[in-house]
Amino acid sequence: MNGTHIVNKLNELENRNYNIGSKISQTIHNMHPNDVRFIVFYNFAQLIRSIKIYFILKEEYLKERQWYIEIYLQKWGQSWPVTAGRLGTILSDHTIQNSDFDQVMLIAYTQILFSIIDSRFRLFTTAIDATACNEGTEKFYKIHDWLLKRLNKKGQYENFLKFFALIRNTVHHNGRYMNKRYPKPPPISYKQRTYTFEHKKVVEYEGGAFQLLLFEITPDLISMLEDIISSDVILKGPSIPDPMGR
Repeated sequence: MNGTHIVNKLNELENRNYNIGSKISQTIHNMHPNDVRFIVFYNFAQLIRSIKIYFILKEEYLKERQWYIEIYLQKWGQSWPVTAGRLGTILSDHTIQNSDFDQVMLIAYTQILFSIIDSRFRLFTTAIDATACNEGTEKFYKIHDWLLKRLNKKGQYENFLKFFALIRNTVHHNGRYMNKRYPKPPPISYKQRTYTFEHKKVVEYEGGAFQLLLFEITPDLISMLEDIISSDVILKGPSIPDPMGR
């Protein structure tokens, strides 16, 4: 998938979030200006827009070594990185710079994506019952288990959220699944593909982890949030202000 295709698909996904947020905001009565029930889709859009800009920058500038020479090195007075593997060796290869950038952005994207889901699930849980899950402070798996049971949606989303958590684990360990306490979870299916996770072993994702997260996991997380928020107990309940909203 080339850069232009990626950017165009991300643009469609960004606009989808604006449309969902607008639609939900029109159905909420006595809505707080920063009500999380619609603001969450603008949070998704912000994340997607930021990663879209990253891909545009790569396509327009970072593909060429000359940009690094003229802008990064000469204009800004930076230097080529020193590798940790061969101590003291200077790597004047811009593709290594780009590979490092890719890795940082993949981890950042995954972490922010998880944070959006984790924090909103906690807000939904305490909005329904302020005392649930130790006032919303339990580990995420306990939070999502309680919320999905309460909304009668555990069968729809439990395995999907487990899969997302497993992917997050591998992203944070450079492609390897690392969990001594849960070294070999049962194989998990997602979109007619079965994935196996085993402690210390690399997990292969068709098309790579980034594309799986961007174009399969992210759209499904958005659909899940839309479905959860559309539940009567949440949509018709009291306002849920986003504590981080502006």
